[in-house]
Amino acid sequence: ADDAEEEQEPLLGKVEASDVALVTPPHIGYRQVLAAGAQKAKVRLTKSVPLGILAGIFIGFGCYLMVSVGANCPDIKEKNPGLYKMILGAFGLPFGLMLVVVTGADLFTSNCATLTIAVLEGQAGLSQLAQSWVVSYLSNFVGSMLIVGIVIAGDTLGAGAETAASLAQPKCELSFGNAFARAILANYLVCLAVYMATFARDLASKMVAIWFPISAFIAMGLVSLDKGFERAAHSIDRHTARAHATNSDPHARASR
Repeated sequence: ADDAEEEQEPLLGKVEASDVALVTPPHIGYRQVLAAGAQKAKVRLTKSVPLGILAGIFIGFGCYLMVSVGANCPDIKEKNPGLYKMILGAFGLPFGLMLVVVTGADLFTSNCATLTIAVLEGQAGLSQLAQSWVVSYLSNFVGSMLIVGIVIAGDTLGAGAETAASLAQPKCELSFGNAFARAILANYLVCLAVYMATFARDLASKMVAIWFPISAFIAMGLVSLDKGFERAAHSIDRHTARAHATNSDPHARASR
C-alpha cells in the first residue's frame, strides 16, 4: 500500500509562488512590459488612432471628475491646503488612467516607457517608436478635445469651468524650464503607474498600482502632458462661457 502511494502521481503539478501571486515578480513583469511594447510597435494606424482617441477621452473623463469633485472643495482648500491636494489627487485622474490600462487604449505617456524599453531591447525600431509617439500624441489630443467639446455642449461643469481655469492658469504661467522639469517628474510617475499595473493580475491590484503614483503627482502640483490638454481646453470653456454671458446681457451689449 505504501509503495502504491509513493507511485501515485499528484493531482496537481508543482505550484510556484509566482503562479498564485496577484502581482508578478519584477523580472517577469519587465518581460511583460517588453512584450507589450514590442506588440504596440506593430499596431497599424487603423487601430492605433482609434485607441489613441479613446485614451484622450478616458483621461478627459478623469480630469472631468477631478474638476467636478476633487477641485470643487473651496472651504477645504482655504482651511487645509494639504488635505485639499490629497483630495484633488484622489478623485479623478487615477480613474481616467485605470480606464486606459484596463481597456488597452493607447496613451502617449505610457508609450514613452513601453516603446522605449522595446527599442532598447532590440524588439522595436526607432521609426516605430517615432510613429507611435506622434500618432498617440495627436490622437490623445483629439480625444481630449472631443470630451471637452461634449462637456461644453452639455453645460455640465457650471462653476467647475472657473475651477478648471484656475488650475490651468498657474501652469500656463510657468517658464519653459520649470514646466519641462515638472513634466518629467509627472510623466515619470505616470509611466511608473502603468509599468506597475502591468505586473498586476487582477483589477484591484491594477487600481492600487495606478492610484498611488497618479494621486501623488497631482498632489505635488506636477505637470502631465495629457492632463495639460484638458486644463487648456477647460480654459477655453471658461472664456466661452464668459463670452456667452456677455452676449446674453443686454447691458453689456449696449456698452460696446
